[in-house]
Amino acid sequence: MRIIRDPIHGDVVLGPVHAAIVDTVIFQRLRYIRQNGLLHFVFPGAVHTRFVHSLGTMEVARRVFRRLMSPISADAHEPPPIKYLACAFELAALLHDVGHCAFSHSIEDVQINGQPLLGTVSELFGNWKEDTLLEEYLKGTSGEKSRPVSHEQSDSSWFRGSFLTHRW
Repeated sequence: MRIIRDPIHGDVVLGPVHAAIVDTVIFQRLRYIRQNGLLHFVFPGAVHTRFVHSLGTMEVARRVFRRLMSPISADAHEPPPIKYLACAFELAALLHDVGHCAFSHSIEDVQINGQPLLGTVSELFGNWKEDTLLEEYLKGTSGEKSRPVSHEQSDSSWFRGSFLTHRW
C-alpha cells in the first residue's frame, strides 16, 4: 500500500496493482503534461498535470463505487466479485488519460491549409491498419470518414504508434 497526499482529495491510497501501474514509464509521463493545456497563462493557478488529475479521478471513482455498492456490501468484508469490480472501476478511472498527448484538447480543432491537424477518421484507422475497426466505427456514426479526429481518437493512435515504439 502507498499513500499519496492530494491537496483536493486528501490521502489517496494505492494498492499494489495501482502502485505498479503508477510506477510505469507510460503513467509517469503524465507528470509532464498539463491537464489544462495553455490555461495557466490566463489562470496562473491552473497548473495541475494529467498525473494529479488521474489520481484524483481514481479517488473520486473509488468513492462513487463505494457509495453505489453500499446497499449491496455494507459489511467490511466485500465478496471477491465486488472487490474485482471495484478494482476495475478504479483502474479505468486511473488510466482514462494515459493516451493523451500534450495539448490534445487545444489542438483538436486546429487546421493547416484547410486540413485537420490530427487527420481524419479514415486516416486514423488506415494508419492503425484495422479495417474492421473502421467498419465498426462507421456503423455507429453517420459514416463520415472525412470527419476530423477527436483528441481521444488521436491520443489512442499516438499511444499505439509512436509512443510505444519510442525508446524512453
